[in-house]
Amino acid sequence: MLIPIFVIHLCFRMFRFEELLGFGHDEDLGGWIVKDILVDHHLRLIGQETSIDGLFIGPIFYYLQAIFYFLFNMDPIGSYFLVLLISIATFFSIYFVFSKLFDKKVGLIGVFIYACSLELAGYEKWIVPTNPTLLWCVWYLYLLLSLIKGQLNLYLAGFLFGLIWHIHIAFAPLTIILPVLLVLNRKRINFKEIFPFKKVIISLFIFCLFISPLVLFEIRHDFLQTKSIFAAVSKERNEVSGLSRVIKIVDGISLSNAAIFYADSSWNLNKRLIAQIAFSIFYIFSLMYIFKFYKNTVLIIIFWLSIVFVSQLISKRAVSEYYFTNLAVLNLLVVSLFLNKVLRIGLKFKLITLAALFGFLAVNLVWLINYPNDSEGYLYRKQLVKAIKADAVNKGYLCIAVNYITFPGKAAGYRYFLWLNDLKTIKPGNDVPVYSIVNPAGISEKEIDKRFGNLGYITPKHFEKNDEVCTDPSRQLLDPWGFTN
Repeated sequence: MLIPIFVIHLCFRMFRFEELLGFGHDEDLGGWIVKDILVDHHLRLIGQETSIDGLFIGPIFYYLQAIFYFLFNMDPIGSYFLVLLISIATFFSIYFVFSKLFDKKVGLIGVFIYACSLELAGYEKWIVPTNPTLLWCVWYLYLLLSLIKGQLNLYLAGFLFGLIWHIHIAFAPLTIILPVLLVLNRKRINFKEIFPFKKVIISLFIFCLFISPLVLFEIRHDFLQTKSIFAAVSKERNEVSGLSRVIKIVDGISLSNAAIFYADSSWNLNKRLIAQIAFSIFYIFSLMYIFKFYKNTVLIIIFWLSIVFVSQLISKRAVSEYYFTNLAVLNLLVVSLFLNKVLRIGLKFKLITLAALFGFLAVNLVWLINYPNDSEGYLYRKQLVKAIKADAVNKGYLCIAVNYITFPGKAAGYRYFLWLNDLKTIKPGNDVPVYSIVNPAGISEKEIDKRFGNLGYITPKHFEKNDEVCTDPSRQLLDPWGFTN
């Protein structure tokens, strides 16, 4: 059964992947950081800056990206195969963890829902350092549930805790679950057996190895990130508070419950709200039903949910769906345990459950086939910049400038492609040919010379060519926004 489910998993993630692959600011910035590593030979201690001023994410994802960029001749498509491998690792991790902790049917149900979920498949095409979030959560859940049985893999704990800075700083509050479980289970745990001196030392070494870039950066830069964290905790940002914040958090949690099961982008707000309520009721009912069979597991899940809720409640950051992605693994486990129990009730319930699972596959398959291309994503940006390059070479331009006719926030995502096509780009002026990139192309339909998806460009019309400005230091572009060298 695992093989056909794995084939489904690959189909949902590889179907028209070039046309569906997005490419915006984060992907562009990732490419620029990889260029910094491979071309400029700069060994980095940090990745991009987070939403907290002065706090950066760890560099490990970018070093992994660099390997795939190198293999694909610096084409950003290489990163897609990196996240595909992470997705494959997540698939087999879910099956292994769910099967080992419970039974193989739970593992099969878990990976089936995971494989068929168009929402999760879409999330895993997002090429950002937080992409391994689901994989980290699967193994942290394994660590916690194993502790119930008196087992603790210290090496895995050191590895996971060391990766927090590299993947998602929002994982930090979740680390409190492990010591709390140790205290609550102290009578059933043989501490000498699970904390032998040799294993403690090796696990600490693993943790220190992965956290070492942060330590080195802090020493070299006067503990900038540590100060930034304390500043962020005390700084008021005029975010919603009180009941309004509680409602936003509940909305984020309920949306994470429902998102696994539906991904129809055409649904309006009312339909989305109905789906959230329906799946939240189903999720709560499932938790209540499996409580009598898996009491400790449910309590850990509730503890996890509570920490996410409280950390968002006391945080001064804006509440974003981005912070609730880690709940997807909990949702998968709860639904898998519930359906596994329902399958055992009798033939009638077994048929209903199987029909529901295959119906879930069918609906998501229809959504996948009809899912619109990303008309301003990777493929069309690549084609557009390549066409500009061909036009500039044909007309003998030594350098060009680029103007963006678009909405706020839509002007990012081109710098890496301009560099990749060896287009010398400087600041605009009357002495340099200026290409205008239009997004959406429809806002200047009559003026655009070529169109690619929802993108178009307008060729330079009137300028006084002066090749000397190509090397003028005052006309050189700054690094992309968010890039820190």
